[in-house]
Amino acid sequence: MRDRATVAKAIREALDVVRDDGAPIDPEGELGLDSTQAMELIMEIEERLDVSIPVETLADARTFDQLCAGILRLDS
Repeated sequence: MRDRATVAKAIREALDVVRDDGAPIDPEGELGLDSTQAMELIMEIEERLDVSIPVETLADARTFDQLCAGILRLDS
């Protein structure tokens, strides 16, 4: 089972790879990804956490915090 800190770190690292704007990540702000970036983000997170993430998990998540919560729910 993953903890929130581990998941958050993986998402931050994956966002750094996918987003090239270098903007700070606002946990409550929109992720602001296009469809290609969203798929790249899922693949990066899956690799970092060794987990399979359904596309719906990202589609339902508009913010960093929501994505983190969605991934944590996969363990339950």
